[in-house]
Amino acid sequence: MNRILLLAFFVLATVFSVNARSIYVSTTGNDSNPGTEASPLLNIQTAVDAAAPGDMIYLRGGTYMLAKRVKIEKAGRADARISMLAFPGERVIIDGTNIVANSINEFKQARCIYVNHFGNYWHFKNLELCNAKDNGMKLEGSYNIVENCKFYGNNDTGLQLGMYKDFSIEETQSFPI
Repeated sequence: MNRILLLAFFVLATVFSVNARSIYVSTTGNDSNPGTEASPLLNIQTAVDAAAPGDMIYLRGGTYMLAKRVKIEKAGRADARISMLAFPGERVIIDGTNIVANSINEFKQARCIYVNHFGNYWHFKNLELCNAKDNGMKLEGSYNIVENCKFYGNNDTGLQLGMYKDFSIEETQSFPI
């Protein structure tokens, strides 16, 4: 009986992982590329938009100077997380220095990565998020994993766990403009 259960587990694991893919992003990539290891994408947001449950987004080493936040508003599944991780052995810095914040509302949303309340079952690993005008990362979704990530130089907390807020009524004392 145990052998049958073990065999069934491996068959199901294989079936669910067949559609999973690896998506690669590089600071020297191009968003017209297919996102393979040999032809990576340029923008993290492009990879996020293309990702589906079970996919792995590999960020190649380098500094990603964001012009706007990376917004995640899709979910993986309990059996098929969507992962965003540094390529093994490489240092990935996601820098929010260039995110423009000309108003209070823009400032409150000037994060490197924003995972809204639909962003469930994500896994972030070995990333550095820095210099955001607000949080390095805000997680509103559930069942997410943040593993071995570094947060520094952000105006607000590096990692914020929170609920959805209506930014039109939220107040802030840290707005530096």
